[in-house]
Amino acid sequence: MTPIPSESAPVCRRFARWETLALAGILLIGAALRLIALDRNPLWWDEGNNAYFAQASLGDLLRLSRLTLDTNPPAHRLALKVWLSLWGEGVFSLRSLSAVCGILTIGLVFLWGRWRYGTAVGLVAAALAAIWPMALYHQREAKGYAWVTFFLALSVYLWQKYLDEAPRWRFWPWVGASVSAALALGAHYYAALFIAAQGVGLALLLALSRTPLREALKRWGRWASVQAVAVLAVSPWVVLTLKTSLHGAARLPDVASGSTLALAQEIAKTIAAGGATRGWVAWVAFGAMAATALFALWRSPARGANVFLLTLVLVPPLLGLVAQRYVAFVPARFFTYVVPPLAILLGEGLCRLGKVALLPALVIALAWGTALPEAYRPQAAANEDLRPIAQALRQEARPGDGLLVTYIWEEGILRMLAPDLPIRYHLGWFEEKTVGRDLEGLLATHRRLWLLSYEVPLQHPSNTGGWWLEHHTARAFYLEHAPYSLALYVSPLAQTHFSPTAIFEGGVALESFGMPESVEAGDILPVTLSWAITRAPAPAPTVFVHFVDEKGTLWGQQDGWPHNGLTPFAGHHVGERIFDPRALRIPAEAPEGTYRVLVGLYNPETGRRYRFIQGEPAG
Repeated sequence: MTPIPSESAPVCRRFARWETLALAGILLIGAALRLIALDRNPLWWDEGNNAYFAQASLGDLLRLSRLTLDTNPPAHRLALKVWLSLWGEGVFSLRSLSAVCGILTIGLVFLWGRWRYGTAVGLVAAALAAIWPMALYHQREAKGYAWVTFFLALSVYLWQKYLDEAPRWRFWPWVGASVSAALALGAHYYAALFIAAQGVGLALLLALSRTPLREALKRWGRWASVQAVAVLAVSPWVVLTLKTSLHGAARLPDVASGSTLALAQEIAKTIAAGGATRGWVAWVAFGAMAATALFALWRSPARGANVFLLTLVLVPPLLGLVAQRYVAFVPARFFTYVVPPLAILLGEGLCRLGKVALLPALVIALAWGTALPEAYRPQAAANEDLRPIAQALRQEARPGDGLLVTYIWEEGILRMLAPDLPIRYHLGWFEEKTVGRDLEGLLATHRRLWLLSYEVPLQHPSNTGGWWLEHHTARAFYLEHAPYSLALYVSPLAQTHFSPTAIFEGGVALESFGMPESVEAGDILPVTLSWAITRAPAPAPTVFVHFVDEKGTLWGQQDGWPHNGLTPFAGHHVGERIFDPRALRIPAEAPEGTYRVLVGLYNPETGRRYRFIQGEPAG
């Protein structure tokens, strides 16, 4: 395909005269749209997965991908690992790799469009790519779509410009095209649909130009050699993870359970104006874009180039519609990589339209202006923001603490939100037969053990780790941020100090208590109590444990039924004993001095404290 300069409209020609300045302005706008407030929205679970995997070596990544039934190959995550090692951990750093790929894609669209049609088309296409809602949205999140889009476009550009019709084979462009294809396919398997589209496009080009067989075979060979490198590079990973990837894919949510037509409409609307835009706005943008692309096909002498670009745009979604009959997880965002060829095709159409181009350009601009705010909406639901949890851990965690997470994305997100936490993460995946042994081992390693739960209450049997900890340790801290809960546990004291029994009115006696002789500010004070039922308590009292200084100032407390609220006094028989481990958080600002621990009972309905009727006050 010999490049054919576009017969640009006057406004496009004037635009082209200021090529360097115009391109700089476009790149600056594109960078600002992608980088400003990049860390404002909370990370969502898919970003958390990538943050988690980015901590691993290639060997660990393979092991963890198989363990978690992950479905993605590793190229983007390994690149993210290198990126974070250069710029440090954090939300901005995590997402900035996608933003940089997006900015590079804008420049690449300009080069591709300029080479194929001339400077004016390159600039218009780059301007479209800079503000395209779908591209902008996915270039502001820590996912692989921006990475795949850039490297697929780079591979096609290098192959078309330097290899396809070149008089001789050129090594370095071939390396660049091959590595780029491998980096794209090695980050997302759906890149294969774009590679297939290249093959279809090449077949159409050869047919339209009536290329002699020998020349056609040479061009097929050059294209196939590029794709062969990509396939061979990814094949070992596919072989090693195929079984678990298929199992994981079967467990993905069914987002394509509707009709093929409904999915096609969703893909078209998302590409045209972003997935969350009102339907009529997306269809208006789609209509203007379709008319412009068709005009480019009709009026441009570079018909082969236009057909090839259109093939890159249409074939991947069409293949996706076929794939959704077998794999129900085919969201529209998988096809973000069609934006570069579509932007170039639209740029050619707008420049060919002349003054009439103002109408579709205005329609697209108004539709995208409506859609752009949606590009900045958060993926995570407001109640799934982990920032309150991270803030609590920054305030309360101490060196040597352990943190159990239920899902790998929780660890990934927390590492980005609070990279300096002095804790060690553990996956809280336990079996009923071994949960006790496993958690006892962790408590031997970590004197303080945190548990982050998602959607399942701590005291529900399905929360295997939480259920065991609630029954065998003392809870020192609890934060509810639905659907999350964060709790801190310490082991109870092995022994209690027996004292004369303190009998309270209401039928409850404190038989013994134990605690360490000293505690540091900012630490946890474990207190172990042992109660006995002397007669049926009515109404059932609540225990209070207060930590006060010599002036009686309260510095810490814990109220509630015995043993993390699991064992209310009501329902127990006379003579039964109740083990009641507790843990008090001592504020970091508590001054050095002598303190007392006061233990008693009160009526939760009236607040009235129960009197001693025999023995000494506990404290």
